[in-house]
Amino acid sequence: MTDQLVIRAIVKDDYTALAEFNSSFPDDRLSKEDWLKRFNYWWDENPAYITDWPSGFVIIAEDRIQGFVGSFPTFFNAEGTKIRAFNGTTWRVHKSYRKWSIDLWAQNRTASSGMLCFNTTATEDVIRLILKFGYKRYPWGAEKVSYQLIRPFDALKCFLPSQYCCLSYPAGILIQARDAVSTLLFNHSFQVRFSGIKESEIDDLWERTKSIYPYTNHRSSSVVKWYSAKRLLVGIYHDETLAAYAIFSEFRHESYKFNELVLVDFWYDPLFGLKGLLQALIHGVKTYALQHNIVMVKYHHFSSMMTSILMKLPLLSRNYIPGGYIKTDNLNLTQTNSYFTLLQGDFDA
Repeated sequence: MTDQLVIRAIVKDDYTALAEFNSSFPDDRLSKEDWLKRFNYWWDENPAYITDWPSGFVIIAEDRIQGFVGSFPTFFNAEGTKIRAFNGTTWRVHKSYRKWSIDLWAQNRTASSGMLCFNTTATEDVIRLILKFGYKRYPWGAEKVSYQLIRPFDALKCFLPSQYCCLSYPAGILIQARDAVSTLLFNHSFQVRFSGIKESEIDDLWERTKSIYPYTNHRSSSVVKWYSAKRLLVGIYHDETLAAYAIFSEFRHESYKFNELVLVDFWYDPLFGLKGLLQALIHGVKTYALQHNIVMVKYHHFSSMMTSILMKLPLLSRNYIPGGYIKTDNLNLTQTNSYFTLLQGDFDA
């Protein structure tokens, strides 16, 4: 068996077999068709992808794929220069071939040498490994996440212990009353749109703001269009000028059996004022969520400025430890010179 084992780079002809491997892997929840769509998203549709990109590696034995580790590129701005970042993903090997797991992962490590690298969905075992090879947590605005309970009765019935379920109704009434009063106090002059956002408007916003942070994701229209292809893109306008946009992912909360939105990116022109932009976003997204059976919306705090505002709005909050790791040989990243969101790595990618 070992004489016939090969570790090699994947090619496009591997997509079907690789989708079958991943969909049949223990505890995987995606179908073969879902994996094929994911490959197209990572590689074929990705504006940062180039033909010689190291998409990943497979273990071949007994004429079948027995292991896989992948990657895809994203554009990143580093001191005004657009570079390709390496996003590692999906390291898995069948049990009978686990002894070659490190050899497989080493191929990705070699392929990413000298690149800016992200790993955002690592298990505890993987974290211990990557820390030995120069990865570290990337700067994050604040270790907080805020919650907007769109349907508080439904949410609280899920969150509260069974002996306290009787409190979900009065607590829900209080939350609804607080939200109503706070919304009346919102003071902004923005319009929130869920469609009709033009590529030229996104490009104009990016050109006005790209120098604010020396280190952050590249956000031209082609990139934003790719990021938001299977997500919700929200535009916030002042008159006819795009002042900010937000991207949300929708998830089915398996533990509680309801749908939630998670803010994965927020980019804005500070000349319009962050407080009013966030107020407009929260109010507009609440209306959308009520129309689409969303129970809860999560707002991660991507900057300390967001924290100072979100903590004063009618939202629930808790501590949140980001799981994102970065490897860079020569960039001095801090909370003030960088801006990271959930677009890094393979979160919901």
